[in-house]
Amino acid sequence: MKLQYFAAGTILLIANTAYAGVDKVYGPNVEPGEIELELRGHYIDDNDPSWDGAQKSKIGVGYGIAPRVFVEGYLVFEKGANADYALEALEIEAKFQLSEQGEYFADFGLLTELEKVRAVDEWEFKVGPLIQKPIGNWLATLNLLGETKFGSDVSGSGEWEF
Repeated sequence: MKLQYFAAGTILLIANTAYAGVDKVYGPNVEPGEIELELRGHYIDDNDPSWDGAQKSKIGVGYGIAPRVFVEGYLVFEKGANADYALEALEIEAKFQLSEQGEYFADFGLLTELEKVRAVDEWEFKVGPLIQKPIGNWLATLNLLGETKFGSDVSGSGEWEF
């Protein structure tokens, strides 16, 4: 009976995550000296012709600069439905490991991210805790991120979304 509730909850969570546009799940642990090369992309094909064919890609390079600190920089490229690819934004991200792996009932970290849109005075800041817990053969990971946009070209500057 409990397995049925877990499966139903997992399906609902996956559906809501996809709808929310989450493109990466972050673990809290850091390896010093680790080098990361990353390429992520999204392609939109839905019932709205104004969005069909739109794409977004991120190219990133990261490095574990200390035993508990990992930094990563990204180039963010976008393509509208009827436009060419262009470099739209620059992003820097820092992940901090707050606890040793296995020290507490779960592992804890903190993610911060700052993005600057190139063509306008628009900035986006994200921050939030990263929590990870082994459960048998499973690894449950929770990212609770909040974000705000600011700059002279942003309406509603300073409002937070979670």
